[in-house]
Amino acid sequence: MKPSIFKKALVVYLIISLLALEVLSRVALMYNFKVPFFAPQNIIYHYYPELKAVNESIIDRGNGVFDILLLGNSTLSNEWGSVEAELREQLGNRSDIKIHNLSKAAHTSLDSRINFMLLEKKYFDFIILYGGINETRANNCPLDKFAADYSHFSWYREIYAVLRHPEMQYTVIPFMLDLIISKCQKNTGIPTHAPKGEWVEYGKVIKTTGSFRQNYLEIIGRAQQLGIPVMIMSFAFYIPLDYTKEKFASKELDYSKHKLAIEIWGEPDYVQKGIEAHNEVIKEIAGDASFKKLYYLDMNNMLEKGMNNFDDICHFTGEGSSKFVAYLLPIIRKEMRNF
Repeated sequence: MKPSIFKKALVVYLIISLLALEVLSRVALMYNFKVPFFAPQNIIYHYYPELKAVNESIIDRGNGVFDILLLGNSTLSNEWGSVEAELREQLGNRSDIKIHNLSKAAHTSLDSRINFMLLEKKYFDFIILYGGINETRANNCPLDKFAADYSHFSWYREIYAVLRHPEMQYTVIPFMLDLIISKCQKNTGIPTHAPKGEWVEYGKVIKTTGSFRQNYLEIIGRAQQLGIPVMIMSFAFYIPLDYTKEKFASKELDYSKHKLAIEIWGEPDYVQKGIEAHNEVIKEIAGDASFKKLYYLDMNNMLEKGMNNFDDICHFTGEGSSKFVAYLLPIIRKEMRNF
């Protein structure tokens, strides 16, 4: 075979091989991540399914709708409470008010930051940012294993792999290689929804305040650039003085439904210490006079402790959700006067 013919054959072989690899990679993404064959970039919705509906909505200045964005964890989510329903009802179920809820179980301030950054072409009229408990789970590891960008969780390593590859609408091969490498990396032992038992003691050292602060500042900073008012609050939580895991399991505590035991986040004392540290960060940010239209409520001290308001350490009863929203309402209505 002549050299020129050999080179051409090699080029054709490489092209066919790459096309085959591309097709196989896309098929793998279809089956493992439920993404369309011709839109693999939508894999981000595998991690943040609620984001899809918001991204596909018309959200802009002058659309005739007062758009409210909720960023937070399960406390504000529809699966674990009724905050959104209460907000809708107390605002009068108006057709010109739309609530976009990106709050979800296990979300940290980093998830809220990523979600908001992925909505770069959307303009909201008001943002409610709430969180502080799920970060505490990130503390349950040795100091040398902790990563400020939370990449010591496999969850975030995979999301970072997605964000590193904007070329996915053209080819998924670089992403697949990146994802394989990410999955092969040694797991530090911090699951998304519960701490590793033998590492719980490391939660005594709160390592997350810097990361928490940076995530909040990124969200607020972008909102400031867009002129969007933001509501931040201290995280409301309740731990009865006689709390034990056993009493929680037998529903003997001053909670209503006893939904989630504190131990899924870590040692109760350390979880409390972590939330309090994050609440101090929120208060500090709220005190920055350079921010415009940044509202703050000390919700942790405003919401009365006890079974009337709390189902567990952080999830609200129906009554608690109603009171939570009632505290927000005057500020939201103030902003709506300009709507």
